[in-house]
Amino acid sequence: MPALFADLFQRAGHGKAASSIRDQDVNHSECLLDLMPRSKRGIVQGLMERAAFSSGYAELVREAMRSDDPETRVRYAAKIARRIFDSLRSESEVLRGATAVAPDFVREKERLRYERQAGLIKLLEEKSALWPELSAAAARDILWTLTSYEIHRCLVVERKWSADRYEKWLGDTLVRALLKPK
Repeated sequence: MPALFADLFQRAGHGKAASSIRDQDVNHSECLLDLMPRSKRGIVQGLMERAAFSSGYAELVREAMRSDDPETRVRYAAKIARRIFDSLRSESEVLRGATAVAPDFVREKERLRYERQAGLIKLLEEKSALWPELSAAAARDILWTLTSYEIHRCLVVERKWSADRYEKWLGDTLVRALLKPK
C-alpha cells in the first residue's frame, strides 16, 4: 500500500480517508485509485499488513527457524512480537479503530497468529522442553496471550517501557512460563 494512503489515513482518520483520496485530482491519483481498497476496512487491512509483516519480519522468522534450541526459539518469539509491534506503533490509532472498522480482519489475524505459534510449541514438545505439567494446548495459550498486542500496548505505550525492556521481559517471561529448567 503506498505511503500516501498511510499518511492520509493517519491524518484524516477512518471516516474521511477514502473519500479524500477519491476526491483528489484524478491526474494526481489515477494510478492510486486502481490500487486503493474500496472500503475503510481495506485501508485498515493494508496499513496493518504493510506495517506488521515487512521484510524485516520475514528475515527474523527465517533466523528463528534456523535454530532448534528451545530457549533460543522462545526468545525469538519475543523478538518477533517486538518487531511487529514496533512496526505497528506509528499505526497505533489505526489499531485502536481496527476492531470497530474491521473486526473480522482483526479476529482472523489473531487466529493466524495462534496457528503460526503451533510450530514453536510442537518443537518444544518434541525436545521435551515444556514444563511436565504444562499441556501443549496450555503452552500455546500462554504463548499467544503473552505475545498479544494488548500486553505490549499496556507496557510500552501506557507504562512507557522501552522496546528493549519489553522484549527482554517477554523473552524471560516466556522462558520461565514455558520451559522447564535445563
